[in-house]
Amino acid sequence: MNYTQILTADMLVNPDSIILYEITKSEIVKRDFERINQLFTLLNKCKKSATGKIKLHISGYDRDNREIYEIGEVNSFMKILFDKYPYFLYYVINDDSIKAIYLYCIIDVTVINRSVCGVNVKPKSTIRSDEIVNKIINETIKYGQSINDELGAMESIKFLIN
Repeated sequence: MNYTQILTADMLVNPDSIILYEITKSEIVKRDFERINQLFTLLNKCKKSATGKIKLHISGYDRDNREIYEIGEVNSFMKILFDKYPYFLYYVINDDSIKAIYLYCIIDVTVINRSVCGVNVKPKSTIRSDEIVNKIINETIKYGQSINDELGAMESIKFLIN
């Protein structure tokens, strides 16, 4: 799905669909959550039919050499997103590396090593990162219980528990 398409419930409940959901630099800079709020209204209506369907694409930073979680305005936006929807990972595709990138945006990490194999990071504050992870775990499980999908909720955050 690109930025101009209209997302429908049918797209979300299709068992073969993955939705690439674009968040633009303009939305990030303006902290514009109108489309994100519409997305979550739809996701919350679809409930467990939409689990694991969303992959966020943050656009407008293609020429920036930093990792997306090193960009302050992206981190600020993602922190607000997680404050509004702490169960967000329930709807993200089942790819731990993608979920980790979203997590890095909200826990404030420092890059400690870059290589051709990847990037190693560490939290700036272990206490704060533990608080955030615990909030995500608790709120995602609570959300799963509220829609009768505790197992799906636990599956969506298992990378945080292992």
